[in-house]
Amino acid sequence: MGRRIACVKRSIAILLFPLVALAVAIATSSVRDSMGVANTALVLAAIIVGAAVIDWTAGLVTACVGAIALNYFHTEPIHSLRITRTPDIFAVILLAALGTAVSTATALRVSERMRSYHSSLSQAAATELRKKQHAPALWRAAIDAESFDLGLLDAHLVPSGSVRLPVIARHGSTPDEQLSFHEMVTIPATGAVVVLRDPRLHMDLVVEPREAGTSPDVRRSTIFMFADSVELSLTHVGGQNGRLSA
Repeated sequence: MGRRIACVKRSIAILLFPLVALAVAIATSSVRDSMGVANTALVLAAIIVGAAVIDWTAGLVTACVGAIALNYFHTEPIHSLRITRTPDIFAVILLAALGTAVSTATALRVSERMRSYHSSLSQAAATELRKKQHAPALWRAAIDAESFDLGLLDAHLVPSGSVRLPVIARHGSTPDEQLSFHEMVTIPATGAVVVLRDPRLHMDLVVEPREAGTSPDVRRSTIFMFADSVELSLTHVGGQNGRLSA
């Protein structure tokens, strides 16, 4: 439910802010001679920054719409995408660059905030590993200590081959490769698939970013530790619908 609400808010921001930027460009076109391109660009820049702070994708879309609208309605020749004056070229380029820069900073900030939060949870869980306790409790603590990256993701099972998403390969996930370049995998905003190894299950595991519009980097070994645990549980309970295929 939380993810759906976030997606709705993100969709509204992506639609609303570009429309506001377009409306401002059109409304000020009637006073372009007295207002000037620079002043119009400042107003559009404020809208773009506001969009980018709320959602990085909305910032990028608003920057593109704002730059094109400024070009079309305020630069010579009017109602053309051609630009003949050098200052106008710089104004359009800087407007687009501003939106890109602020949107990138917002995306990085969101990702870092989520990672810091789950890193603190990981440290607390690691402390539990030092305590003598019942084996299943220690197992859960070990999983908690390893899986702070998984806190960045949502996951669910689907019938094998039923979704068209990038597949996460298992290479680079062995312990001796944990510091290699291939150990980190970027989860696309649309999600990715982990193919379960037991063919009798006929199931795939789909993982997707919990924060809409982000593409977090997660350790490959952590993803497959999670997938293997899910697969083990499915095997114990008999797979989908309570049974395994022959």
